[in-house]
Amino acid sequence: ASAVLAIRTAAAVVATKRVMKPLLEPTIGTGRLVLRPPRNADVDALVDGIGDLRVSRMLVRVPFPYKRTDGEAFLAAVRRSIRSGKSLNLSIFHGGRLIGGIAIGSLPSYCEFGYWLAHSAWGKGFATEAGRAVLAYGFDVLGLRLIRSGVLSGNTASMRLQSKLG
Repeated sequence: ASAVLAIRTAAAVVATKRVMKPLLEPTIGTGRLVLRPPRNADVDALVDGIGDLRVSRMLVRVPFPYKRTDGEAFLAAVRRSIRSGKSLNLSIFHGGRLIGGIAIGSLPSYCEFGYWLAHSAWGKGFATEAGRAVLAYGFDVLGLRLIRSGVLSGNTASMRLQSKLG
């Protein structure tokens, strides 16, 4: 079961796909993090992070065990989604190391926010920091009016995060 929360609304007009496409591959810096589009070179760290059952059990659309072929398929799907203007999907780096991923998918209509963090990155405020940056980008740069998010029941850390993010 999952709960759906509206993260935030804004008065801006939703950008068209034609305008959004070039904006879907930003590099965003925060105080401690760099968020950038995933690259093929990220696949091993992606598989290591999501391949941890403590992480994958909190994600809806992820097989377990998560294999290299799953990571490669995910990266190919991300590239297609960006090209078609349907998602903002970024890798989260701390100290040059991939620690997670964050996205706003189903653009420009449904606009669903999601993320994952490697277990070693839990409890350090990285999801809050990355979430604030990506949501601000969605509202302020992409001009989205509403961004939704769901959370699996029992995932109290994500419920707290969504509360913090508004």
